[in-house]
Amino acid sequence: IHTREYYAYSQICILARNCLYFAIFRYFFPGSGTFAGSLKPSPMSASASKMTAEGLLSLKPRHVVALHISFHSIYLRRASKLRDRTDVAMSILAGTFFSDRGSMEGKLAVVTGAASGIGLEFSRRCLLSFGMHVVMADVDEVALEREVERVNGSSRRGTDGWAIAVPTDVRVRADFVQLLEVAQRTSPSGCVDVCLLNAGVLGAGVHVLKGNEADWRWVLDVNLFGVLHGLQVFTPAIARQTRPGLIAVTASDRGLDIGGSPGCTASYATSKHGVIGMCESLEGELTAKKLGGQIQLSVMCPGLVA
Repeated sequence: IHTREYYAYSQICILARNCLYFAIFRYFFPGSGTFAGSLKPSPMSASASKMTAEGLLSLKPRHVVALHISFHSIYLRRASKLRDRTDVAMSILAGTFFSDRGSMEGKLAVVTGAASGIGLEFSRRCLLSFGMHVVMADVDEVALEREVERVNGSSRRGTDGWAIAVPTDVRVRADFVQLLEVAQRTSPSGCVDVCLLNAGVLGAGVHVLKGNEADWRWVLDVNLFGVLHGLQVFTPAIARQTRPGLIAVTASDRGLDIGGSPGCTASYATSKHGVIGMCESLEGELTAKKLGGQIQLSVMCPGLVA
């Protein structure tokens, strides 16, 4: 959880990891002095360390929830099915939501990127495990219709909810406006109880020094502006409705790490850093408007999921 305690814990884990790397390096290269010398404190590094320490002490508990899969890798790598990851996500998102079936039954969820991966499994669990109605949105109309049919075919008549398909290109703000209208019109209460902004693309091979502007804009349009459109359309609507709602965003562990391996897709990491920063900023805006009790804002940062 992205609270003061979890953030401090994550920083300790990173420090321990770096110390282990250094110890291994010194063991295999005992004669190397350059590397050790580079670790000597400098005015800049000392200042940065002071700022980090002060930042840790001044952190306040946040409504934004971050599930950093790196710190749960032992469990997740043993998980044989995607629904195991979704169980973790739903338990993290619980708060006043998903605590039990009775708390969510008959309510409505909107899910983007719902034709595959996390979005699909999240939709299935909302409908089958919690008896919710789900508006499933995706840009791939064929796959979306197929999965909606499968989900509805798995439901138990009279006890589970229903799912409908709404083709949506998250790069287009008007598509989100239409998605909201459909959700409000089909919701039994007229409310959107859960909105998961999950659609995203990897943009493989798009790096800082390799990748043209069109490639970068495609990734940022989907991953960053797609979330921005969703937040700008759904947040005001949920703020005005008669009961609280959950807005959840799928970011990535690439949005928490600084830098990345040489094979890391720079455009993807950039977009996910932006998503987390956007949600942190929105949290401040909601607090200033005294909407913290009306809107629960959550961010998931999973590892790679198909």
